[in-house]
Amino acid sequence: MDAKIAINDIESGDLDRLNARILDVNKGSAVMAGTLKIEIIGEQSGHYLRITSLESIREPILSFTIELTWGQGRLIREYDLLIDPAR
Repeated sequence: MDAKIAINDIESGDLDRLNARILDVNKGSAVMAGTLKIEIIGEQSGHYLRITSLESIREPILSFTIELTWGQGRLIREYDLLIDPAR
Protein backbone atom coordinates (compact mmCIF):
# COMPACT_ATOMS: atom_id res chain seq x y z
CA MET A 1 0.00 0.00 0.00
CA ASP A 2 1.16 3.51 -0.76
CA ALA A 3 -1.31 6.26 0.19
CA LYS A 4 -1.03 10.04 0.46
CA ILE A 5 -3.06 12.44 2.60
CA ALA A 6 -2.68 16.14 1.83
CA ILE A 7 -1.83 18.54 4.66
CA ASN A 8 -3.32 21.95 3.96
CA ASP A 9 -2.82 25.31 5.64
CA ILE A 10 0.42 24.54 7.39
CA GLU A 11 3.24 27.00 7.81
CA SER A 12 6.84 25.94 7.25
CA GLY A 13 7.69 26.59 10.92
CA ASP A 14 4.92 24.23 12.02
CA LEU A 15 6.05 21.60 9.51
CA ASP A 16 9.39 21.33 11.31
CA ARG A 17 7.64 20.56 14.61
CA LEU A 18 4.92 18.33 13.18
CA ASN A 19 4.81 14.74 14.41
CA ALA A 20 2.54 12.04 13.03
CA ARG A 21 1.71 8.57 14.27
CA ILE A 22 -0.84 5.89 13.64
CA LEU A 23 -2.84 5.31 16.81
CA ASP A 24 -5.11 2.48 15.79
CA VAL A 25 -6.14 0.21 12.94
CA ASN A 26 -9.69 -1.13 12.56
CA LYS A 27 -10.66 -3.70 15.18
CA GLY A 28 -10.60 -7.33 14.08
CA SER A 29 -8.18 -6.51 11.28
CA ALA A 30 -5.19 -8.67 10.44
CA VAL A 31 -3.29 -5.41 9.80
CA MET A 32 -1.47 -4.13 12.88
CA ALA A 33 -0.64 -0.46 13.50
CA GLY A 34 3.07 -1.34 13.40
CA THR A 35 2.65 -2.70 9.87
CA LEU A 36 1.91 0.78 8.54
CA LYS A 37 4.65 3.40 8.23
CA ILE A 38 3.84 7.12 8.23
CA GLU A 39 6.08 9.89 6.93
CA ILE A 40 5.64 13.65 6.68
CA ILE A 41 6.65 14.82 3.21
CA GLY A 42 7.23 18.49 2.44
CA GLU A 43 7.62 19.52 -1.19
CA GLN A 44 7.22 22.78 -3.06
CA SER A 45 4.04 21.41 -4.62
CA GLY A 46 2.57 20.76 -1.18
CA HIS A 47 2.85 18.82 2.04
CA TYR A 48 1.35 15.41 2.71
CA LEU A 49 1.42 12.33 4.87
CA ARG A 50 2.63 9.19 3.13
CA ILE A 51 1.32 5.93 4.57
CA THR A 52 2.98 2.76 3.33
CA SER A 53 2.95 -0.92 4.09
CA LEU A 54 5.54 -3.41 2.96
CA GLU A 55 3.07 -6.23 3.55
CA SER A 56 0.19 -6.97 1.24
CA ILE A 57 -3.19 -5.80 2.56
CA ARG A 58 -5.93 -8.24 1.68
CA GLU A 59 -8.85 -6.52 3.35
CA PRO A 60 -11.27 -4.49 1.21
CA ILE A 61 -11.60 -1.69 3.77
CA LEU A 62 -8.83 -0.39 6.00
CA SER A 63 -9.63 2.10 8.76
CA PHE A 64 -6.93 3.78 10.80
CA THR A 65 -6.56 6.72 13.16
CA ILE A 66 -3.76 9.27 12.79
CA GLU A 67 -2.60 11.71 15.44
CA LEU A 68 -0.79 14.90 14.40
CA THR A 69 0.90 17.01 17.05
CA TRP A 70 2.83 20.26 16.73
CA GLY A 71 3.90 23.09 19.03
CA GLN A 72 0.46 24.66 19.27
CA GLY A 73 -1.93 21.77 18.94
CA ARG A 74 -3.10 18.27 18.34
CA LEU A 75 -5.36 16.73 15.71
CA ILE A 76 -6.81 13.22 15.58
CA ARG A 77 -8.53 11.96 12.43
CA GLU A 78 -9.85 8.62 11.30
CA TYR A 79 -9.48 7.57 7.67
CA ASP A 80 -11.15 4.77 5.74
CA LEU A 81 -9.54 3.36 2.61
CA LEU A 82 -11.42 1.26 0.09
CA ILE A 83 -8.82 -1.06 -1.34
CA ASP A 84 -9.25 -2.65 -4.76
CA PRO A 85 -7.35 -5.93 -4.46
CA ALA A 86 -5.10 -6.98 -7.32
CA ARG A 87 -6.68 -9.53 -9.60
